[in-house]
Amino acid sequence: LHSLRNWEGPAVDDAELLAAERRLLQPLVDAIAAHDEDAARAAVARLFQLPEPAEDAMRHTPVGDVVRITGVSIHKGSDS
Repeated sequence: LHSLRNWEGPAVDDAELLAAERRLLQPLVDAIAAHDEDAARAAVARLFQLPEPAEDAMRHTPVGDVVRITGVSIHKGSDS
């Protein structure tokens, strides 16, 4: 989860960041608690999906350069 702290977004306090991380992981936690393997696999697959702006940024960044993802945030008010 440490990498989530690198996503662009407004500066947030630890409580807001924890809430964002919880929203991201809760479907996986629920699936594991319910022993629902299909739901757990689907939740993990969603964790590995990148938002479209991130995929686009990666496609257009030369090899060796740092990928700059703009317009994407996991923080409060985000649709990501």
